Parts: sequence; structure tokens; C-alpha cells
Amino acid sequence: MTQDVQVTDPFEGSTADATETAGPAPRWTLARVMGPVVAVVTVGAALLVPLTGNLYYMDLVQLIALYYVVVAGLNVVSGYAGQLSVGHGALFGAGAYISAILTTRYDQPFWVGFVGAVVGVLVMGLMLGVPSLRLAHLYFAMMTLGFAIVFSQVLLNWQAVTGGYLGIIGVPPVSLFGQDLRGDQLYYFIVGFAVVAGLLVTLVLRGRRGLWWRIVHDDEVSARAIGLSPSRSKLTAFAISAVLAGAAGSVYASFILVLQPDTFDLHLGLVLLVMMLLGGSGSLWGPLIGVPLMLLIDNLAPSGTATYAVGAALIVLTILMPRGAAGLVAVLSDRIQERRMGSVVTAVPNISGPNERQPVPRDSATILEGSGLKKRYGGVAALDGVDLVARAGSVHAVIGPNGCGKTTLLNVLLGLARSEEGAVRLEGEDVTRRSAQYGARRGIGRTFQQPRLSPELTVWENVYAAATAPGPEGDPARRAHEALATAGVTHLAHRKAADIPHAILRFVEIARVLSRRPTVVLMDEPAGGLTGEALSSLGALIATMRAQGVAIVLVEHNVPFVMGAADEVSVMESGRMIAHGGPAEIRRNPAVIAAYLGS
Repeated sequence: MTQDVQVTDPFEGSTADATETAGPAPRWTLARVMGPVVAVVTVGAALLVPLTGNLYYMDLVQLIALYYVVVAGLNVVSGYAGQLSVGHGALFGAGAYISAILTTRYDQPFWVGFVGAVVGVLVMGLMLGVPSLRLAHLYFAMMTLGFAIVFSQVLLNWQAVTGGYLGIIGVPPVSLFGQDLRGDQLYYFIVGFAVVAGLLVTLVLRGRRGLWWRIVHDDEVSARAIGLSPSRSKLTAFAISAVLAGAAGSVYASFILVLQPDTFDLHLGLVLLVMMLLGGSGSLWGPLIGVPLMLLIDNLAPSGTATYAVGAALIVLTILMPRGAAGLVAVLSDRIQERRMGSVVTAVPNISGPNERQPVPRDSATILEGSGLKKRYGGVAALDGVDLVARAGSVHAVIGPNGCGKTTLLNVLLGLARSEEGAVRLEGEDVTRRSAQYGARRGIGRTFQQPRLSPELTVWENVYAAATAPGPEGDPARRAHEALATAGVTHLAHRKAADIPHAILRFVEIARVLSRRPTVVLMDEPAGGLTGEALSSLGALIATMRAQGVAIVLVEHNVPFVMGAADEVSVMESGRMIAHGGPAEIRRNPAVIAAYLGS
């Protein structure tokens, strides 16, 4: 999966806080430069084709331009949002038929057919997307496959509207300001249409929404924990892709002038999918490569063997180029960048906490409260009447043996799991039945046992995506900048998360949480795998958060670390709280010693 999302980055060119291990961050990379180069070369070549006077080449370029628009939209929903669709050929065909029907049977001008196609396909996309986007990836693909099959049958059998096997003949050409566009005029219009569509897609994907889709694509739980709604994000992506398919279909109808149902069969949907994969799924410029390559394969294949050619292309692609053409460039770019920046990151953040640990005021406000929480999984009671209070500027640790319900407690407090009884209150508001994204938007932060970051995004992109997600106010870039500095990972801003060791990813994940200015942070075993300096830095970072007034619920197995960091400690066993008190009191509690600490 190729990643080339780019956003405004205040660290661009900065060497502040850089270490010898990380090295200086390059301003440009091969993968970053390749997109504009491919776009300029492609558009430049397209503009020169009419000078050859070859009508076949002109028609081929116009087909490439129209298919590019469809594949760019498919890339949004499948490459970025992660919902595999094999029904975009049907959406493309729906746009073509709606426009043709309006302009032939109802004698409407081209622009009415264009708007009708866009609106009609958008409605189809929403009708298809709303019930199906909650499905897992495979089932969504099956849903779109079913849609494509049904659509092809509608074209064949609804003869009064679609013309059946004969299709629609005599579609009026593109007309602007009362003038029909033909020859070079039509050619430049279609190329311009593709350029405008490509620029709009680029603006969306290079902005915060492109990052959100990538986060949702990689980990929906992580997305919800930073305030994103996966279903809404995927629906938005599908709607955008449907609009692009409908618009391209309308222009296609007025370009080809004759519509036949077999043009929009399942084969077209597979061809569009291969075009996206061939160029590189999730790459901005991948469709610019994949569309002409696939059309070349499709056109050069002997008559009657086009489907075999598509199948062969899929096999070769899977074996030799699983990440497409853009993926090959990305691999080469990563190797060049490793040589420039250093391939290994080993330096842990060096964080100094507050000079003195101030006691928690008695009147410290209650930020998050769970009371009487119960949660069962089958016959197992993960939570059985659990109470917990997190106060501003305090660390409430929860310890206990594996499987006692600690992680379930955090999930219920955030909203990733629903409590069957009891209540969760956030600053006095009952959020028991609220979603995790609602809790995140209201100020709950969450880290996980294993850092859940998007591996192909940089540290900056992971943190900035969280900062821009709905909820917190203020400049997101400034919040992201400050969070990276607080967590001591500013020098890693340009590194991909996949290239960073587990111990340091802990601090990146905390930086992502801090970028949202949380009032309470739920931390699930943050000290897992940390030793020495890394463990000391984590303790200092938690102390810094505490001093800033953040309420912290700390689930942890490292008892010495807990006793040094916590203001109060609760002990769980088999879904119940068996003890609560200060660290010293818990150390002496006979029930705790027997159940967990040991002698």
C-alpha cells in the first residue's frame, strides 16, 4: 500500500532537536517529487497529441482521461479509505445512461444531463453506501459486485428506458454556450475536465481528510480513539468517488455518442480495479500510470481475449508488483532516504519532568467516573460492578493479573465497549451510551497495549491527523508541534512509524494523544517493553501531564513503576475491585499481596 499523503508541516527543513541517530530530514524525496513530474509529463504529452493529427491517438487519450477520473475516485474509496469496490464500472455506466436519457429522450442540454448524472449517481452511491459501509472489507466488495451484476441486468431488461440490447443511439455531443464541441475542441475539453478533477482529488487527499482516510484504512479502533467516525469517513469517500464516476460517465456518453449495455458489464469494473492496482493503490499519481498501461493491455489483446488479459495482468501484478508502479518508486525512495537519514532509530526521548511532585488538591475536580460497570463476554464477567474515579491532575493506577478486566474497563470508559449496567460520566455528563469518537471529541485520550499508529505515515502525519480530527479547538499544527516537543519526539517528525522501534513508538502515541489537549488519558500498559532511560522518560512524561492538570488512568503490570507514578491505586481480580488506596497502603494490603503482589 503506497502512501504519499502530504500536509502542512511546520518542521519542514527544521533541524531543531535533531540527533545523530535520526539525521537531518530531507526536504524532498523521490516519491514526493515523482507525483508532480508524472502529472506534468502526462498532461504535457496529452496537450501535444492533437499536433500529430492522428485521430486514433486522440480518441485513446480521451478514453484515458475519462477512465482516469473514474479510477481517481476509485482510489479515494479503495486506496485511501480501504473499502474495495468492484462496482465502479456500474456507477460509471449509470452516469452515462442518466445523461444520455436526459439529453435524448427529454431533449435536455448537455449541462442538465451532466448535473443529472452527478446527482443520480451520488444518490445511488449513498443508497449503496449507507447500509453497506458498516460491513467488513470483503463483504463490501461483495455488495458492490452484486450491484454491478444487477445494474447490467437492468440495462438489458428495462428496454423502455435503456433501450435494452440496442442501447441508446444518437447521444448529443458536449455543448457549451450553445456550441457543439467536436475535434480538437472536444479533445481539450475532456483533457481539461480530467485535469480539473485530478486537481480537486489532489487537494482533498493532500489535506487532513486524506490523512483521516488513511488512519481509518489502517485501524478503525485507533481512528475512533482520536475522534474519527469510520463509517462517516468511508461514506464520504464513497460519495466523492461516486460523483467522479457519474461526472465521467456523463462526458463519456457525449464523447462516444452510442451507449451499449455490454460496455458496462462486470469486465469494466475489474479493468478499473486493475488500473488502480497497477498504478499503485493509495497513491496520488498511481492512476496516471495504471490507466494508460491497462488500456494498452486491453487494446493490444486479440479479439475475444480481453478478459484473459485482465486476469493475466492481475496474476503478474500480484506476484511481481504487489504495490503497483508507485510502490516500486516508494521502495526506492525509502532506501535513498534511509541512506540520508540513517536506517536505525535507537535514541529514546530524554524528558525531564517537574522538579517537585505536588500533592493532588482535595477539591480536585472529578473528570471521569465509572460506577457499577458490568460487562460480560458470554459466560465470563469481564467487569462486575466496577467503580473508578479519575480526578484532574492525578494518576489513578489500576493493577491486577492478566484477564482480570483492566483493558475492558478502559474500553468501556472510552466507549469502545458498552457497559451493560452502571454509568460512565465525563465531567458530569452521562456518556455511557455514547460512541468512542464522542468521548474522544469531549476530551478522552487513549493509548493501547501495542501502539496503534499508521505504519506508512510519518510521525508528524500520525500526530497531525489526530490534532485535526473533530473535537479540540485551536491551531492543530501548533498543538501537534507542542505535543511532539512534550513527548520528546520532534526530531522523528519525518520518520515513518514503521521505521521506529516499539519503545519509541510509545512516546509517539502519547504525543498523538496530547495533540488533542485531553482532559483525561487512559493508558494501557505504556511501560510494556520499556527499560532504563525509556522507563524514566515515560515516568517524567506522565508527571508532566499530571502537572498540567490531566487526569490519568494508568493500567500497568510494572508494579515499581506504578508505585512511583500513581497517586491512588485500584486492584482488580476477576472483574472486581478488591482494593483501593494510596501506593503505600496497597503495598501492605493482605488481599492484594495474596492475589497479585506476592510475598
